[in-house]
Amino acid sequence: MSDRNGISRQVFALLTGAVAGWAIGRFGSRPTAGYERAPWPRTDVDEDAAPDGTDQVEPDAGPTSPGGAGEPAGGADTDRTELVRICIDLADRLRDQEPALWQRLTDRLSDAGVQTVLADGERFDPQVHEAVGQVPTDDPAAHLLVASTEFAGYRDGGAWLRRPEVVVYRTAQ
Repeated sequence: MSDRNGISRQVFALLTGAVAGWAIGRFGSRPTAGYERAPWPRTDVDEDAAPDGTDQVEPDAGPTSPGGAGEPAGGADTDRTELVRICIDLADRLRDQEPALWQRLTDRLSDAGVQTVLADGERFDPQVHEAVGQVPTDDPAAHLLVASTEFAGYRDGGAWLRRPEVVVYRTAQ
């Protein structure tokens, strides 16, 4: 993985720590019955073999850039984007079940430049929020306020990775 200002390694370390902490807390630290740990590094896999078992894949073969110049596609930016996507998916799973881990993960995403957006109590704005439901209210002051954020939004710099998905208060009209 690239060490672009240490962010990829930092996010990866947090991600693996968060997953390990969640798994140990959820399933315990002992393997289940009948579990046998695979040897590491694996000796039963030929890394140069094609998926069908033949030896037709060159070890250095990999994706190339769209221009076809033979340069690897993506690189550090692709790695970072994939890591951020995985972290957002993990954050969605942790938010209600493990709030402390969710907070650590979103803090680290923030360190990497990804802002977590919770919209509870904000005025609904269709340019910013994605309405996924509504809650009836008799309070005219609450009309079109965000009642809850079902899925947090995420911004990377100025670009939305995902707008917050919200439930909105609506008065009967």
